[in-house]
Amino acid sequence: MTKIKLLFLCMLCTTSLLAQDSQTSTRLLDKFFIEGSVLGTVKQHDIKTFGLQLNVGYDVLPKFHVFATCEGTTSLLDKENLKTYAETTILGGGIGYSLFRDPKGGIVDIRAMLGTSIGNVDWKQTTYGIGFQWKILKGVSPILGLGYRHVNSRTSSMPDMNVVYGTIGISL
Repeated sequence: MTKIKLLFLCMLCTTSLLAQDSQTSTRLLDKFFIEGSVLGTVKQHDIKTFGLQLNVGYDVLPKFHVFATCEGTTSLLDKENLKTYAETTILGGGIGYSLFRDPKGGIVDIRAMLGTSIGNVDWKQTTYGIGFQWKILKGVSPILGLGYRHVNSRTSSMPDMNVVYGTIGISL
């Protein structure tokens, strides 16, 4: 019986995605987007993180998109009056869904992402995040983001973290 319920739920989700109205252009290049932003987190465990983020995405459906993300972050550590830092490069991807589109071209998205550190970095980690992003205008536009992030540390001297993050940047 649970298999039938699960199958019905999957069919319902698929039809709701396919039944979306066509508000976006049909040209292939209009479905791609590039975003560059500055990222910052609140302080937890005496660690504050900031960095640069680059997202490259594609609108699969009018309200559904996928994206690849690359982040270069620096975490400031302030433990026992000893100030130091740890650098990380994160590569990952995610999915997004447009909750609201206004007539001027602004979009409010909800996004989920997963990324992991690559290369020889100071802080090896896997990052999971969910948040909202607001693209203010159509075309080249400022973007603002706010969300929650879990950092699963793979470096023994660094703790796992649950933080609120914010972004500000530009979308092309």
